[in-house]
Amino acid sequence: MEDRITSANQAVETIFGFCLQTLIGQPVSVLMNENVAESHQSWIQYYLDTGESSIIGQTSELEGRCLDGSLFPIELSVSEVSTAGVRSFTAIIRDITKRKAAEQEVHRNAERLREIFEFCPMGVSIFSVKDLRRLFMYDRNFEMSGYRNAASGAEMLITDTFVGGGFPRN
Repeated sequence: MEDRITSANQAVETIFGFCLQTLIGQPVSVLMNENVAESHQSWIQYYLDTGESSIIGQTSELEGRCLDGSLFPIELSVSEVSTAGVRSFTAIIRDITKRKAAEQEVHRNAERLREIFEFCPMGVSIFSVKDLRRLFMYDRNFEMSGYRNAASGAEMLITDTFVGGGFPRN
């Protein structure tokens, strides 16, 4: 039994670059990265035999394959549907290329910030403008202030940072 695409919406054409008319009837594996495509059929057969699956009823991040063969990150949710005794599977696929790029940018920025803090000779704290609560305190602040542990649960306010409870004035 090879899984075939029986229907798809316009978003599939937009995301993957396949013409809907040519996509219908194709093996599901045309939308998959080759490594996943090789295992796909055995996963389906295992699910049909045992009812156990690591993908059915779950949301997974995988790679999709465009018509031109290029790979891109997708989020995949697969459900089983049974109509008139016929079992089929429905997939919801989201292109998460932009989300992955944003996550990478956040990671790069966090690494840059960590490097800045690492080489900064001063203590660095970040406070909420709204209520002046300390949101972050870098390790050097612990060395300079004598605070033992910012994660101790005690709320730390900006007034706890400066002698006399206020910003130093020049």
